[in-house]
Amino acid sequence: MNPLSPDLRDALHARLRFYRELGIGELYSREVDSSLWAEPEPQAASLPAASSKTPTHSQDSPKPAAAPALFPQIAEENAIAPRKPFPAAPALAEPLPPEQHFAALKLIREEIGDCTRCALAKGRNKLVFGDGDPNAKLMFMGEGPGALGQTAVTYLTGEKRPLSGWRGTTHPFRGGAKLIVTYHPAFLLRDPNQKKHAWADLQIAMRELGLEPPARK
Repeated sequence: MNPLSPDLRDALHARLRFYRELGIGELYSREVDSSLWAEPEPQAASLPAASSKTPTHSQDSPKPAAAPALFPQIAEENAIAPRKPFPAAPALAEPLPPEQHFAALKLIREEIGDCTRCALAKGRNKLVFGDGDPNAKLMFMGEGPGALGQTAVTYLTGEKRPLSGWRGTTHPFRGGAKLIVTYHPAFLLRDPNQKKHAWADLQIAMRELGLEPPARK
């Protein structure tokens, strides 16, 4: 069997890392015999009986090298650093009276400053803190801009599960609030077919707030 080219090995290595970041460990539905991952040892050829003149080897003679692994990239994959654990939900602070909400948000914004705490600072062109009524009944939380609402809900709940397992209902949240999970607008721009699902999620929020959906034009 011909060895894999460096480009193909690197591509497969990157794909396995991608699967691990998604939480996919085993790639097979059944157990695979470990002997299948290595080439079979070459069978010894038939040799004539040794004569008295045939030189013998001492026990200190070097042994032949083992056959190379059939999939060397599997060994490389095992060297990848483990995924970071998902953080627990932030501690719940004491509630503030409504008249102090604006001042509290201002202090948080000042504390963030021109944030460079993560690698995203190298590619962003502005920092989006948020705006609107500090006493609003509905607040949208998300990463910016991102692929899905997965990052936001994982941070808020400290729980990792597929987005489809969160959508379609309300979830009790801290301090008596309710959490509704939907798709990120950036994801809807890439896949407009998902807008109907985001609209269904928004209607759940409207029912919770006692609002009627606007009439179709």
